[in-house]
Amino acid sequence: MNCLNRLIKYLLAFLLFFSIYLIPISVIAQSSSIEVTSVFDLADKEAQNGDIISNIEGVGLTRTTAAYDQRLFGIVQNDPVIVYRRLDNSGTPIARSGVAEVNVTTFNGDIQSGDYITSSEIPGKGQKADASGYVIGVALESFTSQDGQEYDYQPISNPSKIQKLKTGQIQVALKIEYAEITRTRFLSGLLNIINTALFKNLEDPNKFVQLFKYTSAGLVILVSFIIGFLSFSRSIPKSIEAIGRNPLAQRAIHFSIILNIVLTIITALLGIGAALLILRL
Repeated sequence: MNCLNRLIKYLLAFLLFFSIYLIPISVIAQSSSIEVTSVFDLADKEAQNGDIISNIEGVGLTRTTAAYDQRLFGIVQNDPVIVYRRLDNSGTPIARSGVAEVNVTTFNGDIQSGDYITSSEIPGKGQKADASGYVIGVALESFTSQDGQEYDYQPISNPSKIQKLKTGQIQVALKIEYAEITRTRFLSGLLNIINTALFKNLEDPNKFVQLFKYTSAGLVILVSFIIGFLSFSRSIPKSIEAIGRNPLAQRAIHFSIILNIVLTIITALLGIGAALLILRL
């Protein structure tokens, strides 16, 4: 009888535990992600729930503004199910793994379930990834031009043209990595990134001056090396051949070779010095 009573007590305790803990957890798991999220200090105070965040050196955690950003960090999640908070309750929850709600647009076309999602030039918003590059994860649901809300965007590459888009949120299985999607579009993707970076620099006068300085310095160094090679280095092989034809003039030819080498080095150093001077202006 005692054994039967104990068995009944254990059974009732198990049923109570199941009803209190296991059932609510299963319901939560069906409605939302239960991945553990940590909090971080956001430098971008305008970042919203679902925005894609990058870790930019010298700036901190801020919304992404470039496609296939290699500095991808995570997704802002204001109401995660489980979060490690600080004692002073400061910081913003940012998910870096698991499943998260991500803000996306149709900037790069309709998104189908299973597509890779990456960052875009629209601050904080994701897009379909159709070229190899850094991604935040894989879409778990579709998002087309029939979904979400209308969004008017002014492209960086063509500010005079307003682009009609759709924006909204979808669930994404997070895995920040470099995804090899297709090799055939690598060059076009690289050109798009360069094009985006160039136009963003043109919008800021200070950044444009820096871009002009670095470009000018690079061209000066390149030209100096080309001049040094064409003017002096090409004569060195001919001088070596001349030694074989006229051994008696070996000393004079050796002096000529050394002089050419010295002049080549001096030309290169002058180019480097001019480049440094341009950068310090």
